[in-house]
Amino acid sequence: MKNEMVHNEKGLLSLEASISVTLFIFLMLFLYSFFVVFEVRNEIGHALLATANSMSIDAFTTSTLASDTNLAVDFFYDLYGTKADAGTTFVNHTAWYDTADFTEILKKRFFSYLCGANHGDTSGAGATILKKYHVVDGVDGIKFDGSKVEDGKLYLTVTYTVEMEYKVFNFGQFKFEQSACSKLWK
Repeated sequence: MKNEMVHNEKGLLSLEASISVTLFIFLMLFLYSFFVVFEVRNEIGHALLATANSMSIDAFTTSTLASDTNLAVDFFYDLYGTKADAGTTFVNHTAWYDTADFTEILKKRFFSYLCGANHGDTSGAGATILKKYHVVDGVDGIKFDGSKVEDGKLYLTVTYTVEMEYKVFNFGQFKFEQSACSKLWK
């Protein structure tokens, strides 16, 4: 009887191992997808905060330094660029904060910080980064609808949807909204 019980349990270890390994693989895929979502939130949050800080400094240089000609002006223009640097999206010497629709400047500045490039690249590097992070609709999926200038403060809001790379346990897409606020230096 003892020999018969051992004979019947030979395949049990293989069955237990296959179930355990399958569950372990699903858990690892879920964790990997979770970390990708965590990384995209960090990257977009960092780019949004850098955009808010940068745009608030532009208001100071445009309103205060644009009319002065002294050493302080030269110092700030050396740090942040001059009016001759019109091709860069890290600096903008127009009074964008006085217009109701500053979305285009905001979008270029945001993608410059997201891509680490000196231009608002929404087709090349920007599209590649958002594809890597599984942002739904890529560049068109990033919306700045809630952004505004109010009471001397710049409020930036970005909404986007991230699709998990591996849909484990029926998790598919997550919609996120991130915000940043910066006082305009005027």
